[in-house]
Amino acid sequence: MFEGRAARWWFLVWLCWPVGWVWAEHPAVTHVEKGNEALMRGREDEALRLFSRALRSAAHLPRRMQAAALGGRCQLRLAASARRQSAPLLELALRDCDRAVTLQSNQAIWYAARSRIRAIRGEWEQADEDNGVAMRLGPEDDRLRLDRARILRRLDRVGEALALYDQLLQGQPDLRDARLERAALLLAQGKTQKAMEDLTRLKTTHPWDGEATRLRGEALIALNRITEALEELDRAIGMDPEDAVAYLQRGSLRASRSQFREAREDFARAVALRPGDPSFLANLGLLHFLEGEYGLAEGVFRQAEALRPEDPYAPLWRHVARRRGGGMEAAPELRGSVDREWPGPLYGLFRGQVTPEGVVAAANRLPEGEVRRSALAEAWFFIAQERLAKGDLPAAREWLERILADESAAEVVLRAIALEETRRLGTGGAENGKKNG
Repeated sequence: MFEGRAARWWFLVWLCWPVGWVWAEHPAVTHVEKGNEALMRGREDEALRLFSRALRSAAHLPRRMQAAALGGRCQLRLAASARRQSAPLLELALRDCDRAVTLQSNQAIWYAARSRIRAIRGEWEQADEDNGVAMRLGPEDDRLRLDRARILRRLDRVGEALALYDQLLQGQPDLRDARLERAALLLAQGKTQKAMEDLTRLKTTHPWDGEATRLRGEALIALNRITEALEELDRAIGMDPEDAVAYLQRGSLRASRSQFREAREDFARAVALRPGDPSFLANLGLLHFLEGEYGLAEGVFRQAEALRPEDPYAPLWRHVARRRGGGMEAAPELRGSVDREWPGPLYGLFRGQVTPEGVVAAANRLPEGEVRRSALAEAWFFIAQERLAKGDLPAAREWLERILADESAAEVVLRAIALEETRRLGTGGAENGKKNG
């Protein structure tokens, strides 16, 4: 039928046609294209189905399109895992991202996505490594730099994180996340006035931002402007009724004002919003302790300990509540490690292995800022409890008064407990609480 050059041309067409059909006409290619379109239009369920269908025929896709389908599905699974708080979905997202990186190791987008997943999983060193690769492959953008600042914060490289936030805000002064996170970091470093400058600007640029409003409330607490702080927290809850931290902070302030019923309602709401978080449950235990209901407090701390056995604080509080409610001989054994930098020395204190002076020295060796201030307040409080157990009431009162003398040293509820304890000591000792709840 065909001879010479024409025959050879048709032979090449016949030979190459299957390859062209595979990559240009196979339904898997169409699924990827339509999946990208659905993703751009916000039709997430449809996009997920299309990407998954395409990947079932991955052999018919070029590597670039396989990576695109895996990357798209990774983004969708990552978003779904955040909404549902689902660790299995997050694991699936990581697997997709790993495969995308293998297929296209020169694409920054896959390293950036994997860095974010690893950050959520608390794998900060690996997140830092992936973020660094993404920034080298480029092009750099504000989101990558913001990711890096967050990673540096968690790696305690505070100076580098602050420098990066400064750089971001020089280019975009109204970049909300950068300003909010810089304010939070400054607040944690005890630089409250500088934090308030950022938060005041956010109040102008983002007046209905519940998280920024709640953080202003936290800053006002640090400045001991309690009435204003309560007003800000009321506004924050009005803007975001699902903000568990805002309820926790407002409950703490109400407890410090002896508004125990209202505080209990706030703590109960916070626990309902974060039922698996023992730190929220522990605050309810602190409220019972504040009211002298030591039996109830011990029960709540036991629940918190069961939720997170590795948490070193719940056993300490349970130990103190049990001893206050039932006497020193009834206190449960403390099994935590004395070797931990903190709060290991507190375990050593109750075991008779560390002196009060040794506990304070250990707290003073911690990094300067909120970490050290909180540790010092905890040291003074638990030393007071240890003195009480030994019947040395004047020494216990002296240690408690150190908390009250330093307005920046302690959490609000701990200060309230210290104040109530000194009142009890002034009216006949610290054992006149409702011991058994």
